[in-house]
Amino acid sequence: MKIILKKNLEPFNFTNYVKYRTFETMCDEKLSNQNSNKTLRNIISDIISEEKLYPINIKENEEEKSILLIDEVDVFFSHQFDKMYNAVVTIKNKHITQIQKDIWKHIVTNKSDEGQLKTFFELKLFSLIDKDKLLSNLAHSNILKNHLKEMINTALNIHNNINTFKDKFKITDNVIYAKDSDGKYSSSTIYNYENSFYYLKLIISYSELPHSFNGIFGVSESLKDLSNAEESLLKHYNITKRSYYPSFFDKSKLKFNKNHDFIIIKISSKIGLIPLIAEDRSVLIFFENEKILDEFYNSYSGDLGVIPFFIIHAGHHGKVTLLTKEFGRGVDFQSETKVDEKGGIHVIQTFFSVNIKEEIQIKGRTARKDELGSYELILCLEHL
Repeated sequence: MKIILKKNLEPFNFTNYVKYRTFETMCDEKLSNQNSNKTLRNIISDIISEEKLYPINIKENEEEKSILLIDEVDVFFSHQFDKMYNAVVTIKNKHITQIQKDIWKHIVTNKSDEGQLKTFFELKLFSLIDKDKLLSNLAHSNILKNHLKEMINTALNIHNNINTFKDKFKITDNVIYAKDSDGKYSSSTIYNYENSFYYLKLIISYSELPHSFNGIFGVSESLKDLSNAEESLLKHYNITKRSYYPSFFDKSKLKFNKNHDFIIIKISSKIGLIPLIAEDRSVLIFFENEKILDEFYNSYSGDLGVIPFFIIHAGHHGKVTLLTKEFGRGVDFQSETKVDEKGGIHVIQTFFSVNIKEEIQIKGRTARKDELGSYELILCLEHL
């Protein structure tokens, strides 16, 4: 929509007067001061932390007339539109972080009720007031007790009703994501203290799960490239034996030349997809994160017929599929016979992998078993 709107407005020479915004972004801007670059969240955070506050000089400009153009105007009739926009400020504090960890550990290891927990942690938290200006301010404002109670209730609720939250959160690269009102996972969506305690629940669950089994057996195509930290992790779980087996199939038919298939380009539009599409190949492009993927999709999808995330269509001839790096492991992309005849699936990686195993896994999305396939590493100069 944004691209189409821009193209249609360019002949009228007022592109610079048009802003493309979501309702959420507009609410944020209403709560911000453009002259000082201070948002309401910044100001509240400064007040609580007793940061020095400066007067804001507001320039009175002549109000210009403006028009609101709404795409999908039936949003007015949706159930979300009549709700209040609640601006939330998150305050980071090392003592509160530790208290939350202790609350969760106490709930998991002890059978204390809400009253016992509240008494125990009130004493612990209030003993820190003299050492922490933020905690002191919260205590004097009668805020601290209420928040401590909410933390304990949230932790108990998550511990006792784990299945209620299982589809609401996920962790990727040690970052917790929550589902927003559109059903998309977002790291900026906060549900009070649920994010914090479900993060602790998931992190602890994953690391402790192997200990509940009598033995661990695992397979991987990238075990030869472990770091020292990863080697020590295997020792932690008492994994001492490893075996390396040759492939059931012949030598890999992956086409990759590190001298010719490693390219640095100035802008991402230079990725040479058109010839590959014309050859009836299937292309998978892996991006480091969803933000970069969205930028590429919004800029070039109209010219390329790109499909984002539709795994079911990946492997079809003439299709370009955009994916984040998480899809580079454990996902099998089935290619059509026509694609195999033309050289198989072509994989493009658009970022450097810090861990070589990640690159090995992404390469492994093509030329699987006895099939053909090719790989390129194409980096955009502005991302380096």
